[in-house]
Amino acid sequence: MWWIYPVYVLDLVLMIFLSIELGNLVDMLDKKTKISGAFIGGVLLAAVTSLPELFTAFSSIFLVHNASFVVGDILGSIIFDLVVLTLETFIWVKHFGDAKFQKWHVFNGFFCFGMYLLAAYAFFAPKQWQVMLGDINLMSILILGLYILTLVLQPKTSDEEEGEEEEKAVNWTLKKIIILFSVCAVLLIGSSIALTYHTSLIQEAIPALSGSVAGALLLGIGTSIPEIISTAQLFRKKNYDAGYGNMIGSCTFDFAILALADTVSWHQMNPGLNNVVDRGIFIAEPDAIQFEIAGLAVCAGVVAFCALRYFTKIFQNKKMLGYVLTGILATGCVAGYIGVQEIVGEAYITNVAVSEKFRRRGIAEKLLEEAERGAIKRGCVLITLEVRASNDPAKALYKKRGFKEVGTRKNFYSDPREDAEIMTKFCDR
Repeated sequence: MWWIYPVYVLDLVLMIFLSIELGNLVDMLDKKTKISGAFIGGVLLAAVTSLPELFTAFSSIFLVHNASFVVGDILGSIIFDLVVLTLETFIWVKHFGDAKFQKWHVFNGFFCFGMYLLAAYAFFAPKQWQVMLGDINLMSILILGLYILTLVLQPKTSDEEEGEEEEKAVNWTLKKIIILFSVCAVLLIGSSIALTYHTSLIQEAIPALSGSVAGALLLGIGTSIPEIISTAQLFRKKNYDAGYGNMIGSCTFDFAILALADTVSWHQMNPGLNNVVDRGIFIAEPDAIQFEIAGLAVCAGVVAFCALRYFTKIFQNKKMLGYVLTGILATGCVAGYIGVQEIVGEAYITNVAVSEKFRRRGIAEKLLEEAERGAIKRGCVLITLEVRASNDPAKALYKKRGFKEVGTRKNFYSDPREDAEIMTKFCDR
């Protein structure tokens, strides 16, 4: 059965190629029509790039008879999409602050978080608290209702008029774009069905893989490729509106797929699905529960990220953006520190250190700024520090902050031995 693995990889390569083409075609549609980029990305492209999840979910139910595949596939895809959306934004962050970005993305993020909460109830609530309609969990009906609401509230037209130059830049006719879009969509469906079958064979060959893990790793990541690649194409073309619509819209559509899969997972019709009796398709396997918890945290972060983009100017302020990115990267570790002693109205800075991987991001200056603010607040009138005579970058920073060289301490430093320049600054009140 060695041939399973290269065929699986070839299937992924085909999906990557089709995803690149879909991203290009959607960008053309956005420029060629007056339809909102958020709508094109969040409904049209999201529906197409989520077709792999749709067909792998139904293939898992009716062909493979494994509901755990569906849970792992959908939850794995959503987490992967949200994480990659954040990473892709940072990669193409240069024009993000100036590009068109609709408020709808913030609301759509809240809808996605609401779906996570409904799914969390289905996973975590005791069996006796589950409201079951046969083998269908009530939470699935509510998730479908939320998704329909997103379609109703989705902005259909653009608030801004598209320039004639953009429209002229697209030489293809609208008919040609739609035909090629449809062809790519059909091919994507075929490759997604094949992906489910290959995943089933791989799990049989590797018994250590549980259903939800196989679904998340082999199906979830594989079926997320269309969203990831097409969004990268849109970001590369500075079309962040359609890109965010695609990724967040794909996540809400994936939840709708999970709910739809629950509605067709009847153990009476399919004896291989006896584990859906208690809480529907929301099978409480340990791996699935971990995916749900991680997804809630990631989704909350993306909602906050969208709100920062729409309601603040942080992405247009490079210095402030640097602080935010550094804060994110430094989560869970020490990026830098400053030591200060205060004696009779004088603050003495004993040390300023920044981890090598976090340097050149304004951390040292921010530490100095906070130390000075604290010293002034506590009544200090003078701040003093020493710096190696050869440390020109540090001396330049201190001079920028208003410090002046007032003397030298001979052989102050060891390893290697070197003089220290004494620098002082009077506190501004």
